Amino acid sequence: CERDTHSSSMETYFVNEIPIPPLWKRILCCASDPNKILSKIKFHEEQIKELSKADFDARKVFITFETEQAQRKAFELLDASGWEIMHNRGKDDRYRFRGETVLSVIEPDEPSAVRWQELNTPRKERICGALITTLISFGLIGGAGCLVYLARKLATAWQAVTIAAINIVTPLVCKILTKYESH
Repeated sequence: CERDTHSSSMETYFVNEIPIPPLWKRILCCASDPNKILSKIKFHEEQIKELSKADFDARKVFITFETEQAQRKAFELLDASGWEIMHNRGKDDRYRFRGETVLSVIEPDEPSAVRWQELNTPRKERICGALITTLISFGLIGGAGCLVYLARKLATAWQAVTIAAINIVTPLVCKILTKYESH
């Protein structure tokens, strides 16, 4: 019941309190319509409910520690070479997972640096996205160079204006590209 009240108050807030951004902000700043945001939240909540009903075998686990000292101690105790991990032969049997498996333990990126929604993106999809955005970037660089060349042919003043316009538009385009590229 409390959850339903929270959802309904959130929905009221999104629908009534947040103004719909103007078209120019949606295009240039990638601003989202509050109704779209709300529908994405509802979609992801449903996904979470469905996925929480199933059992999954873990391949990777993120563990956080209260102190850096505790983290260092865990790394020290669980440290094993690639050979030891591959042959399942650790230094101390007490530190095996479920008494059987020597774990491969590495220090991860900071939690704020992890793109949590993209953890399960297949490698092929990430490479394809990076390739496409790289090709688009090269196309933009070539196009910008051609624009500057053409502007220079017209007049030197147009060249300066063209460069200024490119300097304004380029970060916006890059922001849009990185939004769609999986990292």
